[in-house]
Amino acid sequence: MGAYEYRLNLSPRADAGGDREAWLGEEVVFDGSASTDPDGEIVAWHWDFGVGAEAEGEVVVHTFDQESPLGGFRVTLTVVDSDGSEAQDVVSVVVVERPDNVRPSADAGGDRETFAGRELVFDGSGSVDPDGEVVAWRWRFGDGDSADGEVVRHTYDAPGEYFVTLTVEDDRGGSDDHTVEVLVEEPPEPDAEVPDAAPPEPDAAAETGPALTAIVGIPITFDGSLSRDADGEIVAWIWDFGDGGGGLGERIDHAFAEAGVFTVRLTVRDDDGAEASAETTATVRVVGGPDASVVDAASGDSQTQVDGAGAADTGGSDGGCSCDVGGESPSTPALLLFTLLALGRRRRGAND
Repeated sequence: MGAYEYRLNLSPRADAGGDREAWLGEEVVFDGSASTDPDGEIVAWHWDFGVGAEAEGEVVVHTFDQESPLGGFRVTLTVVDSDGSEAQDVVSVVVVERPDNVRPSADAGGDRETFAGRELVFDGSGSVDPDGEVVAWRWRFGDGDSADGEVVRHTYDAPGEYFVTLTVEDDRGGSDDHTVEVLVEEPPEPDAEVPDAAPPEPDAAAETGPALTAIVGIPITFDGSLSRDADGEIVAWIWDFGDGGGGLGERIDHAFAEAGVFTVRLTVRDDDGAEASAETTATVRVVGGPDASVVDAASGDSQTQVDGAGAADTGGSDGGCSCDVGGESPSTPALLLFTLLALGRRRRGAND
């Protein structure tokens, strides 16, 4: 005769959640997913809402259409496990009539001042609803544009006085407005500055800045790094070398192809789009041209005079040289790369 196997079934545990309060006519979610069975699984959930209504399922929704008696409605969850065992949990739901909605309070922040072309951030997170929550934010910027969201961004293209209105809406349809003023002005012009040359020309005219002497075909480094913007940053450097050439960049090299006197113009642009310019002159001569003279070529101690101010080729097999743009002559060998650090007067405005 075969052996008889007996297995003891452990009862499940029902969990309908905790007691709660609900508004009359409002949907209430009931969740029985916390119910467990120690030796199997829950296969059925049955809900009795205590008002003659019932539902099946792990998670259900019910709307109470009447106020509860004292102590609330008794909502019963019955669960059944895979072995057919049952368990119950009872919770209380107090249902009352919802009071009149209290309108939310919109907060668009304070009045603002800015420049045309600069992006502004508008933050409506200070808006509140005393008996619910704010669910919508609508911005009107006073220039025909609008946006939705708690935090938005906007840029005004033209100067003027604008009134920005934030409208908020709560979860029961209540709304409120708040209007702030934004004063938009023309952006200030940046300062384009080219600092003094090193070494400076002692006889330079103050209104034009010192002149630069260069050699045909030898690159000169132009440096606009000391240009500045009082309320932002320089984002573009545009160079016009006066010989038909130009370039972009804070530092840039340029070689003049022919002799002459050239006006070099730097235009800078800041992060608001405003521009300013500064100018200097570059006098370019030809080595070995009409102004040059050979002092003693036979001895190997030749000296080629470039501009009469001390720029010279010292000769010899190493091709070393010493260049001078006025004042003391630097002695670094092969110094044919002039650095223009700032030559010229400052001029405000892009159209000067």
